[in-house]
Amino acid sequence: ADYSRAPGLTVLRDRLHSVGIPRVELEMLRGWWATGEERRRSDRTRDELLDAATVLGVDVIKVGAPQARGVPPHLLPPWDRFVQEFGALAERADGFGVNIALEGMSHTNLPTLSAAIDLVRQASHPRAGLALDVDQLVKCGDGDWTRLPGRLAGVPVFVVELGDAPVDPTVALDHGVGPRCLPGEGDLDIPGFIAAMRTAGWDGYWGVEIISDDLRVLPLDVGLRAVRTGIDRLFDVADALAG
Repeated sequence: ADYSRAPGLTVLRDRLHSVGIPRVELEMLRGWWATGEERRRSDRTRDELLDAATVLGVDVIKVGAPQARGVPPHLLPPWDRFVQEFGALAERADGFGVNIALEGMSHTNLPTLSAAIDLVRQASHPRAGLALDVDQLVKCGDGDWTRLPGRLAGVPVFVVELGDAPVDPTVALDHGVGPRCLPGEGDLDIPGFIAAMRTAGWDGYWGVEIISDDLRVLPLDVGLRAVRTGIDRLFDVADALAG
């Protein structure tokens, strides 16, 4: 479908601009590695997202990786084809001036930051890069922020997301999104992550991804103020770390 002239998207773009929202990102594309009907559905979604990006002024689309937990290895895409398809997706997006930000997660075939970095490096396309979510990195066992700048050297990063969550050693880290917290009310070292990303050279937007049961029960204006207040405090701590 060609959404480049869709009036709904044009209205949405104008409303976003009217309330002072300069940055729009789109997600979450899956199945770009697949074959058959799953791939056809994914390609339709891909093209809809790219057409929407043209109207909304979006320069990055976030994509995910295949569910791997409990999935027999022979049902996962072979690595060489996976790399090839990721590069092909980035090449398709290049025609729209859009970057592709891959988010590795602990339950996928990219369960660590190292695996996600390997895919991006092997795809070797300027439009192929990473989406880094502080909560997902901790779930993947990559929460040592002192190592992060070195690991990201030369690796494109297009999306950085901040959230908060409890870390209970008696509960699996892959706790879903419901128990996540308002910023500063969980256990994640968000100021340390901010400081590490700044050291790594990040000077782009900081996405605030708070998908939590606590936030959902608050009135919209109360919730937005609570999130902004919490994030501002965490940046103050990060600024103090920088001295």
